[in-house]
Amino acid sequence: MKYDVRNGYNLAFVDADVRRVVDAVLGAMMDVDYSVDPAVTGTVTLKTARPVTRESLIPLLEDALRSVGAAIIVQDGRYRVVSKERARTGGVVAAEGASLSGYATEVVMLKNATASEIGKLIEQFLGKEMVAAIDPARNQILISGTESDRSAARAMIARFDVDALASMNFQTFRLDNVDPETLSRDLQAVFKPPFNIIGTRVRLIPLPRLRSIMAIAADASDLARIEPWIRRLDAGAGGRPKLYSYTVQNGRARDLASALQRVLGTSTSTLLSTSTPLPPVSTTSLNSASPLDTSSTTERPSSTPAVGGDIDNGSFGGNGPRIVPNEETNSILIYADGEQYELIREALEKLDRPVAQVLIEATLAEVTLTKDFDLGVDWSFLDGKSSFDLRNGATAAPAAIFPGFSYGYSSASAKVVLNALQSKTDVKVLSAPRLIVLNNQTATLQVGDQVPIVTQQAQSVVSPGAPIVNNVELRDTGVILKVTPRVNESGVVTLDIAQEVSDVARTTTSGINSPTIQQRRLASTVTTRSGQMIALGGLIREATTKNKSGVPLLSQIPIIGSAFGGQTTNATRTELIILLTPIVMRSPEETATTVRDIIDRLDQTRPIVDRARSRQVEGATQTN
Repeated sequence: MKYDVRNGYNLAFVDADVRRVVDAVLGAMMDVDYSVDPAVTGTVTLKTARPVTRESLIPLLEDALRSVGAAIIVQDGRYRVVSKERARTGGVVAAEGASLSGYATEVVMLKNATASEIGKLIEQFLGKEMVAAIDPARNQILISGTESDRSAARAMIARFDVDALASMNFQTFRLDNVDPETLSRDLQAVFKPPFNIIGTRVRLIPLPRLRSIMAIAADASDLARIEPWIRRLDAGAGGRPKLYSYTVQNGRARDLASALQRVLGTSTSTLLSTSTPLPPVSTTSLNSASPLDTSSTTERPSSTPAVGGDIDNGSFGGNGPRIVPNEETNSILIYADGEQYELIREALEKLDRPVAQVLIEATLAEVTLTKDFDLGVDWSFLDGKSSFDLRNGATAAPAAIFPGFSYGYSSASAKVVLNALQSKTDVKVLSAPRLIVLNNQTATLQVGDQVPIVTQQAQSVVSPGAPIVNNVELRDTGVILKVTPRVNESGVVTLDIAQEVSDVARTTTSGINSPTIQQRRLASTVTTRSGQMIALGGLIREATTKNKSGVPLLSQIPIIGSAFGGQTTNATRTELIILLTPIVMRSPEETATTVRDIIDRLDQTRPIVDRARSRQVEGATQTN
């Protein structure tokens, strides 16, 4: 029965002939042209509980026709009711996503998933007749069915045709000892039920060529959960020995390698000398005579085992680690298994720490000694903590030489000390260098000449008149200062100071044609804090000059010759004072600040120097 469109349509067909139902719906209700294939026969039941709209009539009719194996094809506005087999072979091919009434075949292009996998899903959930064909080359799938069937298939395709890797987390773990396949099996054994996340939430892909394992997971926390186990299983297995390279960041490769070899039980004599080239890694061995030894035939003491000996109850085994410093690249080559290397690497990270630097501001001044300073500079008038040493060292180390004396003075400025001395006597600054030296390293300042000294003479006794061959050694003279700072964590600086002042004099005690070196040495170890000054003195030099003049011949007559001439004697005594101020710099920021302070002080003194130079130029002009 036909109803007004405002009220909808009521369908009440029970076991009715299919042709009568088609005529009622398509002809009477929808008023469209239609045809029914003679092969379509049978009875259908189509009944609604409430009125339905016009748009719902075709889907309801298609559902009813499905029970008799029939379908509707819409072509050029005409409706044809045919069998389903004929609809599949001669049906309409619709565009992708087109809303077309009736039975049709639609081509769907996949973007991420494969057509074969999506086809299996559609066949499993929507029926095998839904998949008309699969084109793997173009990654396309053809779906056939009614409009509602094709809409359901498109919804399923949109659900599964997504970029699965876009939301996944990837991480590659480099393995040092265990091969990727073995580690993958170990992880599966560790995370077996009820902790079976391997294969379900985390996918492991062994990469033997890269000696790595790739983990893929949707949740990044799953990767973080398995990473400690990967490191633990890889390090704990030991594995075969490999060659590792550790780049030293702060210290010296040779020093670190020496410390490690001492810990591991090898003699430091096996280290490479600075003139010895690095041996090939394939032949380097510290278990026996090796290229690291100074002599391959030298036997080690029986009490000193080589690297690789039985250390810590055999933790290193017979094939122990081999440690070789490469001074050209400041790195350390380590041949060991994973467990041994981890132990060595942890030790290197503790040893290879940033080293503090010390700026040493030194002032070397020469003070003229007068009657006020008979025994040297009277240091009691200087404000500060002072100490002196009066001894004649008998050891090989430099020491203060009597009758001089050494003293130490703690103050904040060298300028204060120089001004105090300038008020009483003449002061001449010999040198004022600024040196930056690493902690526990030696800074050397030398101002003087190298004097040739004859150490050996030889003459051939076979050939008459053979020349005399002399071996000459160059000896450093002048002012030589060596300072080695040692800084502790609290900022206290300990300075090992060695000071030498040497002069060249004519040899009068023997007939050797070689000069005599007159030396004044001072050795001291003092402690101060960063920025506080240390003063050392007591190196006194006395020079006597005699001048004689008179009437020739007459002035040389004994006794009465003094009446015809005169004689003068001049004696000068000077003392060398060393003023040292250490400044500790532990970071690049502190170094930059200290350098800026030095530059600022230079900028402040530049106008004074310019005025002095201008006065010298004016004086020279007036003289000319």
